Amino acid sequence: MSQSIAIKAVRDLSENDDTIIFDKMSTIVADNNVRQLIFGGSRGGDTVALFAALHLRDDVFKRTEDLNLVVVLPCKIINQPVEAQSAIRCANEIIELNKQIKPENDWFAFKNCNREMVLKASKVIGFWDCKSKESGTYDCMKTAIELKRPVEVVKLGVEKEE
Repeated sequence: MSQSIAIKAVRDLSENDDTIIFDKMSTIVADNNVRQLIFGGSRGGDTVALFAALHLRDDVFKRTEDLNLVVVLPCKIINQPVEAQSAIRCANEIIELNKQIKPENDWFAFKNCNREMVLKASKVIGFWDCKSKESGTYDCMKTAIELKRPVEVVKLGVEKEE
């Protein structure tokens, strides 16, 4: 059965989080049932996950033809963090929702973006520290539960075992 997975990750990463994200993305990209990955365009974890997916899809698993990478943005790509823009531009599809990002409307642009990601997905994977309940990652997972999409949490901020 073909899957479309929304990937959402916290912005602030701990020392070992890049490795945790890369390892999980490797498992996801290796799964031939996964046909589409949907990302947010934030700096930090979203960008790490997107760069990992690009590398794994194109260079490791050679799935350029059958794994679609989509980035959903709350506004326009030019409004995204500079460090995220180069990864975003490599996606197969960029969806710009053109909403203004403002605290006055309870950050509607971000919440709308999360909702759009979830609506396009059959499942959501959240790379989360299990603490930040004000984060976009938490909001995206909460939206997924409300829309009856399965959610998998990959815990970040875990000390590396030696």
